[in-house]
Amino acid sequence: MKRQLGAREFVYEWVDRVWRQGDIRAIDEMAHPDCGFTEMAGGSWETSGIDTIKKNVELFRRLLPDLQPVVWQLAEEGDYAAYA
Repeated sequence: MKRQLGAREFVYEWVDRVWRQGDIRAIDEMAHPDCGFTEMAGGSWETSGIDTIKKNVELFRRLLPDLQPVVWQLAEEGDYAAYA
């Protein structure tokens, strides 16, 4: 049975697994195939798709191998969350 995370739990797990640990497979597990986000590594600023997220994570982790991100701010409402 798949574990259902609340919005806050999801953000913390996403930052931990994807950004701190560099677990690229977690992106396939946690992100919707058509997800949208603000791109950080080239191209247009607004983009979509899991492959582009993977590219961004891989580039950032290669450029900043000691990156230890933290959740600085978190806003949540129901099933939605945004973080910085």
